[in-house]
Amino acid sequence: MLSTLLETLLTAIFGGNTLYIRIRHDQLQLLHVESGETMEEPPLVAIKTQNGKHEIVAVGRTALACKGRRDIQIANGFEHPRTLLADFTMASIV
Repeated sequence: MLSTLLETLLTAIFGGNTLYIRIRHDQLQLLHVESGETMEEPPLVAIKTQNGKHEIVAVGRTALACKGRRDIQIANGFEHPRTLLADFTMASIV
């Protein structure tokens, strides 16, 4: 069901459904083959913790803009010296 919905959405937006994803610790790159459109984002998640609850406030470049705020932690689920995933939960959010 979800894959059919995603395929329909990709076809409606881009005119096809072939999507290549390149995962690196510092960059996620997406290429929509049929249109040639690309997107690059850092694999970052900004998390705000308040009253013991965690809230995702931004991802990608927007999360990077939150760097330096004391109430927000920036996490990268792909930054690990030996494996693709350092933190599965953070990586799945991105």
